[in-house]
Amino acid sequence: MAAILVVDDEPVVRELLAQALKAPDRHIFLAEDAEAALVQAAQIETLDLALVDKNLPGTSGLKLVRLLREMHPDAAYAIMTAYASVDSAVEALRLGLYDYITKPFDLSALGNVVSGALAKVRLARESRAAGNGGDEAGVEARDVLTGLPTRATFVRQLDAALARFRADPRHGFAVLVADLDDFGRINDSLGHTAGDDLLVGWVRRVAQTVRDDDMVARLGADQLTILLEGV
Repeated sequence: MAAILVVDDEPVVRELLAQALKAPDRHIFLAEDAEAALVQAAQIETLDLALVDKNLPGTSGLKLVRLLREMHPDAAYAIMTAYASVDSAVEALRLGLYDYITKPFDLSALGNVVSGALAKVRLARESRAAGNGGDEAGVEARDVLTGLPTRATFVRQLDAALARFRADPRHGFAVLVADLDDFGRINDSLGHTAGDDLLVGWVRRVAQTVRDDDMVARLGADQLTILLEGV
């Protein structure tokens, strides 16, 4: 049973997400602020995913995520906001959040995010259970399934590219983000093995279309990011 925590100060939003994410294999927990969220998190034995509003009464969603992560370090976290910005998205990326969800919600896209996040958490836990978690540096650097650089590795490369650009604007770069539509539906209908096979095949095709010096990394369960330097 997957445990999902939804934190939003608007009752309508909480109820909408509770209904949209409802499934026989999921337990949805709702909280209206950071205090209630921390109480809920303390009662959850194993948290799989937390969806947290960026602007909560008395604190920020990003601060709450840091506190929740201390309690449930292997869960996935996503920020929800009606006021998206490039700076906020980059900050979320640096914090290692699974995704950055904008309001009003596209429920189909939201469903894909949730399914993808749960799949990522499941794969990571299975990998550790199989004994692949001993080399922490290696696990952080490379995604277990695809062999691609992970989000953490990508963020380090992005920071380096930003530093080079600030020092000399001639060192331009671009970032592309790609995802698989309805990946969660494939996992749910055909099974995770079929989803994994599709993902690996997709990664192989993307890698064949970029230059040798370009970086393709796995951003989320169904998301890739490509860092193009020298553009």
